[in-house]
Amino acid sequence: MNNITYFWGQEDTSVHFCESKYTHVSWIAEFYNTISCLFYILAGLVLWKFQHQKKIGISVILVGIGSIMLHMTLRYYGQWIDEISMLITSFFGLQQIKKNLSKMYLIPIVVLYYYFHSYFFYFLVVFAGSQLYLTYKSLKLIRQRNFGLKKKIMLVLYINCFALGLICWLADQLYCEEFKHLYMHAWWHFFTALSAFFGFMGFSNLSF
Repeated sequence: MNNITYFWGQEDTSVHFCESKYTHVSWIAEFYNTISCLFYILAGLVLWKFQHQKKIGISVILVGIGSIMLHMTLRYYGQWIDEISMLITSFFGLQQIKKNLSKMYLIPIVVLYYYFHSYFFYFLVVFAGSQLYLTYKSLKLIRQRNFGLKKKIMLVLYINCFALGLICWLADQLYCEEFKHLYMHAWWHFFTALSAFFGFMGFSNLSF
């Protein structure tokens, strides 16, 4: 690790990942974690262009761009772009099921993130809280007899893909040496990109 040449400067993010640094390309810190972010961009493009969910599609694309910046540079500004994009996309998910949720609530969310960005805990609580609420609403809808089968399938896929992604994220964080060769954080990108796509498809045109 001491012999690494840091193309973008010394790593200074508040969260770290298992993949070896600068092993494939001199200007990409984490190669597989970076290229796997393209799944978000693909999911966002499909939502935007083919499902006519422009605002949501763009936000998912921004998650991909932010995540590329984070894993390519391992710098704080990349982490800011990545995490703010994830918070905004999660907020849009909440708006899908609560149509009266004002976008003005985004302002304190982003401002507080700015003040507490150096503590990964704030982002983790807000993001995880949003996902838990969306999962709770999904399970309620799945149990409703009069809810469309296609929508139920989408929400089941949303929950399961996110769960698989979470397992991969935890494996990367907690069991690095055991799973390092499997690039578990890259799989987090794959499964959560699918989860975002299925979730927004399942929640579209809903209101509670």
